[in-house]
Amino acid sequence: MAYYNWSDTAKEGYSLASNGKYYESEFDKSMPDLNLANPEVKKEIAKITKFWLDKGVSGFRLDAVGFYFSNDDKKTTAFTKWLTDTVKKQKPKAYLVGEVFSTASAIDDIYPSGIDSLFDFPNALQSSSSPINSALVLGEGSLFGQQIEAWDQEIHADNPKAIDAPFLSNHDTDRSATLLSSLSMQKMAAQTYLLMPGNPFIYYGEELGLTGSGIDQNKRLPMPWNAAGTDSPKADISVPGATEIATTDGGSVAQQEANPNSLLNWYKKILRVKAKYPEIATDRLKNISVSEESLSVINYGKDLTIINNFSDTENVTMKLPKSVVGTKITDQLSVSSSQAKLTDGKLTIPAYSTVILKK
Repeated sequence: MAYYNWSDTAKEGYSLASNGKYYESEFDKSMPDLNLANPEVKKEIAKITKFWLDKGVSGFRLDAVGFYFSNDDKKTTAFTKWLTDTVKKQKPKAYLVGEVFSTASAIDDIYPSGIDSLFDFPNALQSSSSPINSALVLGEGSLFGQQIEAWDQEIHADNPKAIDAPFLSNHDTDRSATLLSSLSMQKMAAQTYLLMPGNPFIYYGEELGLTGSGIDQNKRLPMPWNAAGTDSPKADISVPGATEIATTDGGSVAQQEANPNSLLNWYKKILRVKAKYPEIATDRLKNISVSEESLSVINYGKDLTIINNFSDTENVTMKLPKSVVGTKITDQLSVSSSQAKLTDGKLTIPAYSTVILKK
């Protein structure tokens, strides 16, 4: 019985068992919570992680980390540290990413555990005050740069080896295509978060503009592999209980692969560009303040600068600040296909575009 948390009386988050006692089950009565303070439970968990690591997995995605010990961040952080240390001893290069669906401070509290990554909920689209949301909807590029640098500094103060895990939406939030009003905005959102530091996560269907909002079933609709659905999983395409039918901005995977201007091919292009610059994932940030509100200007390490123009209509020309470390355009992503130009220290950058400058 000590493998679970029990109570003789009814409590919030507990369900009645057949023995007349109540067991903790924060999410559902079919999901009893383990007693993570029990050393025997920890031994079992260590056996499980070793089993899968020996099978060749690269690491683990940890669900609902904030609920390990409800309302006790210290115990939660301590257990996360134990789990991280255990996995790293079993496989030093194993990667751990955790879900703390909460505020910035609650996420930040877990980083001292030494966990590699925690999903970057403060910067996801689900919050109207998130940097990406403000940049895309309000054109606040300068503020985006400030906030991204601040978050980078915050998590690395708690864990110098922290790897941010940005994303747009996930299985618990309204899909990004539901929140973004146009294909152009979806493309700009993609290059924004995929070129943020750390390891970005793409929720399946995000690269197609798959819609879904409200109840969970709507957010987890099937991936449309082709228009006829012949190679899709044999399941009710509407998903039992769903109130929406999946739509995309450009059709199925097969249809978007055949369309050079599709969102899917735009994702592929961004990732090919990103692969050229490993420092995007690993180097620390320095935001460069500029007077042009729609622009974010961020140095990555000592040699790379990424500039975003979040205006959906206006080209912007500015004199590059002296603190910008990049000196020549090496890549650019322009939603409109217009090209940026750098002449005599002055950069002209089209609406909804990203420019990469390298020393």
